[in-house]
Amino acid sequence: MARRRFITDGLGFVGLAYVTLVGGCDSGVPGAAVPGAPESQPTGALLEGRLVIETGPGVRTAIEREPNDWSDGSQFLGQPSDGQEYRIVGVISSPPPDNDVDTYRFTTTTPLTVTWRIRSADPQATSQFEADVGVIDFLTFTCDLDGLRSDVFADCVTDALSGGAGAFAADGTFEIVVVPSRGKGSYVLEVAFGPPGDVPAASTRHSAPAGKRKSLVPVRRTYEPPRGDVVIGEALATFDPDVTPAEIETVVRARGLRVIERAPCGVYRLGDAIPEAGSEVQARMRTHKTAADLAALPGVRMAEPNRVFRASVTPNDQFYSVLRYPEVINLPRAWDVSTGDREVVVALIDTGVLYEHPDLGGRLLGGYDFVSDVSEARDGDGRDDDPSDPGDALDATQGSSFHGTHTAGTVAAMANNRLGTVGVTWSCRVLPVRALGRASAGDAFDIAEAIRYAAGLDNASGTRPPRRADVINLSLDGGAGQPSSTVVQSAVRDAAGAGAVLVAAAGNQGASDPAFPAGYEEVISVAAVDWELNIAAYSNRGPTIELVAPGGDDVPGPDGEPCGLLSTVGSDISGPITFEYGYRFGTSMACPQVSGAAALMVSANPYLSADQVRRILVETAVDLGEPGRDELFGYGLLDVASAVERARSTVGQSEPAPRLSLSATTLDFGDAETALTISVTNAGGGLLVVEDVSAREWVGAGWLSATSSGATASSTVTTIGATVDRSRLRAGVYRGAVEVRVAGVVTAVDVYARVAGSTGPPDVVHVVAVDPITGQVVDHTEADAGEGFSFTLEGAFDEPVLLLAGTDRDGDGTICEAGDACGAWPSLLGPLEVDLNDGDDARRIEVSVFEPPSGADWPVAPITAGVDD
Repeated sequence: MARRRFITDGLGFVGLAYVTLVGGCDSGVPGAAVPGAPESQPTGALLEGRLVIETGPGVRTAIEREPNDWSDGSQFLGQPSDGQEYRIVGVISSPPPDNDVDTYRFTTTTPLTVTWRIRSADPQATSQFEADVGVIDFLTFTCDLDGLRSDVFADCVTDALSGGAGAFAADGTFEIVVVPSRGKGSYVLEVAFGPPGDVPAASTRHSAPAGKRKSLVPVRRTYEPPRGDVVIGEALATFDPDVTPAEIETVVRARGLRVIERAPCGVYRLGDAIPEAGSEVQARMRTHKTAADLAALPGVRMAEPNRVFRASVTPNDQFYSVLRYPEVINLPRAWDVSTGDREVVVALIDTGVLYEHPDLGGRLLGGYDFVSDVSEARDGDGRDDDPSDPGDALDATQGSSFHGTHTAGTVAAMANNRLGTVGVTWSCRVLPVRALGRASAGDAFDIAEAIRYAAGLDNASGTRPPRRADVINLSLDGGAGQPSSTVVQSAVRDAAGAGAVLVAAAGNQGASDPAFPAGYEEVISVAAVDWELNIAAYSNRGPTIELVAPGGDDVPGPDGEPCGLLSTVGSDISGPITFEYGYRFGTSMACPQVSGAAALMVSANPYLSADQVRRILVETAVDLGEPGRDELFGYGLLDVASAVERARSTVGQSEPAPRLSLSATTLDFGDAETALTISVTNAGGGLLVVEDVSAREWVGAGWLSATSSGATASSTVTTIGATVDRSRLRAGVYRGAVEVRVAGVVTAVDVYARVAGSTGPPDVVHVVAVDPITGQVVDHTEADAGEGFSFTLEGAFDEPVLLLAGTDRDGDGTICEAGDACGAWPSLLGPLEVDLNDGDDARRIEVSVFEPPSGADWPVAPITAGVDD
């Protein structure tokens, strides 16, 4: 059998990234092994090198997070102050002309001088990879060319890896853009902030050499300013009643505006007194900025751009014209009412997802993998916090289904990105929960715990999602006529009790007996129709069916085109996973259409209960077959537009339900704070009952505590206090959470604390060679400051290995945990195998080791710094 490689150049860790390497025990969790040597130390090839420790006081390490390739999707890194430095590790995965652009955004609250430097993360690859750097003003979409402004993107870019550095004056929000000019690879971008002053004379001031501009022209078509159609130069505003017309006129003129008209309700329509010259992009950005400046003034109640609305919403996605189902379920008209809300979450209990698929970027939350049987998981371990889909093929000769990625695309493929397909929702987010492993199968226990997790309830993982799901999609079934699972049924009831809308595929056996979980009373059961609106031959039918939606068929239509549903998929049939689009058919494809419709309904009216969502869906369905409900079509064909319109006009709960609102989602204690507080308010109606407040520690133990106090007529708690005790902690970064339970649902506030001493260079760094196939550590050594962090690994490496390095600051035998420095060759985001069987007696390499990211995890799982027995 050919070796399966988990590492793909340019994509970072595909499989190994989330595999916990356990040495010396079979507990399934890291930290039990102690670094040591294998029973018989092999001899042969020699691997030696040195570590470059990328650290320093005030330095923050940031890891690139996709998608960050356009302006309104730029990766926000913070509000830096004088003396702050950032070290950003990124990867360009697509060379020109595809232009995989990386964009990082900062906001300075006072004038500062910014210097930057970029270099390849792999010194041996500099001849194949070059990247340029641009600096863009976020509000005006311009740059400073030796004192002159330019809105030509190519003018704002400097030849970076050839020149390598630049400087500029910053005051406000700006973006640093990394653009490939040749090849692809990993890079390190260093950004430092200093006191205001003259930009150094040696600076390039980000003016591009003339010879470089031509190669950057394609980038100008893909790098865009924030979206949003507005009437150029116009704003709408209302003022407090005690502000006189004369005062309004003064304020308006001072902003370079004029009053165009005033509505009887008090809304002023304002426009530019003298329109400024410049591009449409600049004018649109000025319009947004003008409205924002007005809104901040005393006496102004509201100010916003005069936005443009259109009669119909039609996405520009590449394959939208070949999608059949949107018209069948009346989806385009629904988009005129709502395209979704980012706060609404759809959980997918499925095979996991391909997080790197370009048409799902920004729409996926971090979920969980509940496949507990290592032999079925195909990712090298059991439960973990990585719901990525490693593929479900039975063996290497078969292609995987990537079933969960297909359903994710139906719910939430990105819209208007001129790429691929479009989802039912354009803004709602997806919570991937992996419960199906090899052959797309999973057991009742794992599925039940996955459902509980998605609903924000206690579950076997001991964790909860970043936000509980409003809708849970179950594109799975146990077979028509097969016995029900009491365990799964109990989980379904608990999830419904927590307020989730549950939607399940009716099954593909063409039978009339119920299949579960679709057959449960609390679940909306979805059957499939073909393109002629006949019940699909494969689709189950019967007394539990409630709705039908297009599921496609497995035979070509009259035009010879496939009759399935097109969505996002992957392919692993010929090697590493690639990202593609594919046709699938079945009730699993019909199910996410209903889930997406439910999410649009909740977006349009967040006060709807789950029962109201279900009732509206069946009441607005288009009746097919016999009048009324029947056993083929249930209540009829999904009509998304009618359902969303009804949802918007329906009165929700008689009184808005209590809704927890916290003043912070993260508490960062730094290295000095010992006590911080969070304010609790009720953003809904009725009485908010806080059932429990507790502390949970993810790294370390006994250092975090939480208490609650205060009460009002609308909430039983008004303040939550968190306290950190560092007295018995070693140097490092510690992570935990304050958990607040309301109505059985837990909301977590992330907590970070640093123990002094962890910001300096480490004394000892562990270096491990890892088998990329088995995930086992095959050799281990240590490098220390006294020897310049040089290292030597000596062994009979019969196959290529991965080389990782990191500290073990909490002494538990595990490197690359939160708070540890971490590195990989040639880069954390683009690790490659080191092959020692190329005829050389020795291989000398250099590995960069970075201090931990601020408030984020490494893109590699904790690694046991030992040798697996």
